Amino acid sequence: MGLIREGLLILACVLLFMSFLVGSLFLTMEKSLEYETLKPELFSVVKNIAEKDANLTKVVNENLQLMNLYCLNNSNYVFKEKDYVFEIPWIVVAEGSDAVINYGISNIIDRVYYDSYDCGFWECLGKEKYPFVFVSEKAKNYWAGKFYLVLIFSFILIILIFILAEKKSNAFILPGSLLIISALPFYKINWLLEFSNSQIIQFFTVFLSKAYEVFKISFIIGLIFLIIGFIFKFFSIGVKIDEFFSKFGKKEVSENEVKEIV
Repeated sequence: MGLIREGLLILACVLLFMSFLVGSLFLTMEKSLEYETLKPELFSVVKNIAEKDANLTKVVNENLQLMNLYCLNNSNYVFKEKDYVFEIPWIVVAEGSDAVINYGISNIIDRVYYDSYDCGFWECLGKEKYPFVFVSEKAKNYWAGKFYLVLIFSFILIILIFILAEKKSNAFILPGSLLIISALPFYKINWLLEFSNSQIIQFFTVFLSKAYEVFKISFIIGLIFLIIGFIFKFFSIGVKIDEFFSKFGKKEVSENEVKEIV
């Protein structure tokens, strides 16, 4: 293998490893922001914010009796405290203050997640009226789009490695090994972040709740690549492919020589 070809192969492998690493991060964030995954993770965070900003428990307890009286003639009770607006069905009010608080927080999360953000993702982050866009369906779709871009880039690099690799079995062994290695940081990343006392760092566990699932996906795909690579190696399939391309190349050269003679 020439030095240029070997250098290009090393460069492609480095880029592929970085691509796998970034792609795993984007996929983790996309999966962690699925509604069914995000809501339970976000519930305690939103509750703490509501308690701090609006003293939610105290307000609900002070108004619970009024809520019950109001619901005798109305199906819903609506009240506003600062920027928080709650519309509580009478059946929830009848269950007590905890039920009212839980329903109100769930309602906030639903509205934040499915809000119709009229701006780009990063543009919305800079607007005060959209403080929680990063935990919305829009954010989920944004990271999903970035993941697919990285996935396409990874496929291009894998094809390039297949072309550059002298032994075609390495075209599977190298990407498989790189994918498994790049997945290792996601094995316990969420668990490690939970040891931090910083509330900011702990909040980021919301975005990494599916890290272990992504690790399993990457590990299994990487293992499949390795198995295919070793099958190529032990059954000399890669050699046969090289011979085929070599014969194909020689055939083209021969045809060109015949044309030149004629």
